[in-house]
Amino acid sequence: AGFREEHAFKIVGINEIQVRGLQNGEGYPVIQKMNILTNYSPRQIYWSGSWVKDEWLISSDLVYSIWSMYRNEHNEKANHYRDTLSTRFGIEYKYQENQKLRFGYAYHPSPVPNQTGRTNDVDNDRSMLSLGSGHQIEFKNTKLQLSWHFQFHYLHPRTTIKDASNIASSCTDEVQTLCDELPDQTINPSTGKPWPQAQGLQTGNPGFPGFASGGWLTQFGLELSWVF
Repeated sequence: AGFREEHAFKIVGINEIQVRGLQNGEGYPVIQKMNILTNYSPRQIYWSGSWVKDEWLISSDLVYSIWSMYRNEHNEKANHYRDTLSTRFGIEYKYQENQKLRFGYAYHPSPVPNQTGRTNDVDNDRSMLSLGSGHQIEFKNTKLQLSWHFQFHYLHPRTTIKDASNIASSCTDEVQTLCDELPDQTINPSTGKPWPQAQGLQTGNPGFPGFASGGWLTQFGLELSWVF
C-alpha cells in the first residue's frame, strides 16, 4: 500500500507590455499577471498484491486517484472532476526453464465529466491489453534477460452534446454553462436599434453543438537486462 502526493509545474510572474506610440495613454504600460500550472498529477492511494504458486505468478493493484482536486492550466480548480479507481491485473507463467509468458489487463476510467458547458476537455475511459515474454540467455558466463511486450489501448467511444437549455446572458469568467457571446439586447451603434442577428444563441465555442472522441493506440517495447 502507498500514497503519492499531487504534483505539478507552476509558473508565476508578470508580463510588462510596452507599445511605441502609447506611452502617454492611460494604464500604460500594460501589466499581465501569469499563473500557469502544467503537468498536473493527482494524489493517489494504491494497493498492490501478488500470489505465487509453482510456475504461476498473479498480481493486481488498485489505484484511487483524487481528481476532484484537479487544477487546470490557469491554476483554477476545475469543476466536477471525478475521483477514479483504476485496476490492473497481470499473469506470468513459467512454461520452460528461464522462459516466461506474461499477460495483463488494465482499466482506467476518465475523471472528466460530460462537457456540456463552456469547457471542452476531451478524455475517454481506457482499456489496455498487454502480452509479453521473458527469456534468459547465457553468454560467456553472463546471464542476460531479454524481454518484450506488446500493448493495445482502446479508448472507449464518447459523444458529448452541449446543453443549450439554460443559456447565460453573458460570458463572464464565473459562468461555466454555455453562454451567449452576443446578448439579444445588443444595440447596433449605427441604427441605435437591437441587432436582429443577436437574437438567440451566438457562440464561438469550438465544441458546439457537440463532439465525439475515441480510438486506439498500440505500443511495442524491448528490454535487455544483465542478471548478476
